Amino acid sequence: MEVNKKKIFKLDIIFFVVLLAVGFYFFWKSAPEATAPANEDDLDIKVSSSSELPEGVVVTDLGDGNKLVINDIDKYTVKVSDVYYVEQTKDKNLAVTSYSDQNKINTDFFDYRVIFMSHDNSLEDLENYVKDKCSSNLDCNSYNIEEVFFNNIKWYKVTYKGDYVGAGWPEFFSENKGQTYSLLFQFADDNFINNILTNFKFVN
Repeated sequence: MEVNKKKIFKLDIIFFVVLLAVGFYFFWKSAPEATAPANEDDLDIKVSSSSELPEGVVVTDLGDGNKLVINDIDKYTVKVSDVYYVEQTKDKNLAVTSYSDQNKINTDFFDYRVIFMSHDNSLEDLENYVKDKCSSNLDCNSYNIEEVFFNNIKWYKVTYKGDYVGAGWPEFFSENKGQTYSLLFQFADDNFINNILTNFKFVN
């Protein structure tokens, strides 16, 4: 009786080992082969951002903890810290942000970004543009337009007042060679705003 038990035990062990071997064989056969690029030049390395950039935008590492964002189409540059992300918004505008998840921009109050936009309207129509924008928002109570200067550039700082997300966010408008541009700051503190505007300049 004891001998039979030992035989059965040995058979169980042999069966178990064979089962493991078969399982490992099929696992090894089904695993995809690892392939390496034939040349390092074939690697697509994006240093500035993991997302696409708008057309005409180039980001250069300055090597001093900052990077220079160059927009060849809208003719401006802005120097920003390496800790910020440079990316394209869903509307294909340029954005500099403290994080890279655009889906949470409207819910995360601890992060901030600035969106760079160009407009067809002239600055002469700014008052009407702002007035119409506030009137079309039932939660907008009033607005304010203030003239400010950063880096020898005249800006018109626009803020809206009301009980809604986005009220109080400043948008700075300026004009260069007949084209109107604006920088909209979301969830941003004064240090971030001043740093961006101080390091922004138009390229003639």
